[in-house]
Amino acid sequence: MKIIFQENFEIMLKACKFMNDNKNNESKKIVESFILDYVGIETKSEALLAHIIAESLLKRIDRDLLETKNIYLQEFNIPQIVLFYKMVEVYPHVSESHKIANQYLYSILRDLEEATIFEIGIGKGKQIGSLLYQFLENNSKLKKVNIIALDPDPNNINDSEKNFITIKKEASFDINFYPFCSFIEELSDNDFKQIKKLGKGNLLINSAFSMHHIAHPLNDTEFRTEVFRRIKDLDPLLFTLAEPNSDHDVENISKRLYNCWNHFGTVFNLIDHSTLEPEHKFLVKNTFFGREIRDMFGVSDYVRSERHESIESWLMRFVRSGYEPYKFKAISTSLPEECNVNIMDGTTTLGYKGMDLIGIFAYKPKT
Repeated sequence: MKIIFQENFEIMLKACKFMNDNKNNESKKIVESFILDYVGIETKSEALLAHIIAESLLKRIDRDLLETKNIYLQEFNIPQIVLFYKMVEVYPHVSESHKIANQYLYSILRDLEEATIFEIGIGKGKQIGSLLYQFLENNSKLKKVNIIALDPDPNNINDSEKNFITIKKEASFDINFYPFCSFIEELSDNDFKQIKKLGKGNLLINSAFSMHHIAHPLNDTEFRTEVFRRIKDLDPLLFTLAEPNSDHDVENISKRLYNCWNHFGTVFNLIDHSTLEPEHKFLVKNTFFGREIRDMFGVSDYVRSERHESIESWLMRFVRSGYEPYKFKAISTSLPEECNVNIMDGTTTLGYKGMDLIGIFAYKPKT
């Protein structure tokens, strides 16, 4: 695969190889050469990406590693969840992935009178809210919906509940809200029992860009698969998942650089072609994605939260934990030119200039 911004990448790769060999002085000289005195809306994506990674690697070289927590829970001038919705405006693949997951979910919900939707990482409740609005606009059998809202941020729980209260005022069906302020991996057995009881055989589960935050012990490749098995034991009719396609869960710093550089370099290139104002594009690249990239390289591997996986890795987790693809291909999409879409049984991929950037999965427990 051709590397985007290849010249800078090859230089930065040398720095990572020096780090792997514990030659930090040599690495530091290279990394410091990419640090910019100033970054602003006129900074080109190639230089901005290199600057962000270089800043992060410099912290690692100096061993000034701060134990941190999930960047969505940290106090910033602009909260990360607010920036997420800003990011959606310049990165159309994200909103498109929500729409595709909703199409999978709607194909089952439209035939139910009662249903429970378990949203892993509810955010402000916009995706599921959009799904429910479809039932306001179309005749359906739906009479009652339980929303199980899982999110570690109490502000998100409160905001999403307000969103569903607004929808409930307009709906012809009843909406009940059940909050769980936690991470999926920290739910107790009793929590899972309660969720399964609420589902009553009509449970649908959705997660959009949150499962890659699952914390796990260093080099433990099975922990997330065990979480998938616990979710399967809830007996869902369908489990939809949307995640970026890049392996940042690898501990080797050179491999992580390759995956991060190509993925975010392509995303930055896509954002550059957005028609929105330069200030907006810079905010998303430098602040939203900048925080993610700095977490990947500048935070101790024991505590970092941004651990994306490849499409192939997520597929293997579904298979190894006992799921099978949901065979529904009546998916409609709308993306700008030079974007690519591939629709298969249980999986839809969205890309740009031939590179897959996001995978949307629809799987159910194997029968």
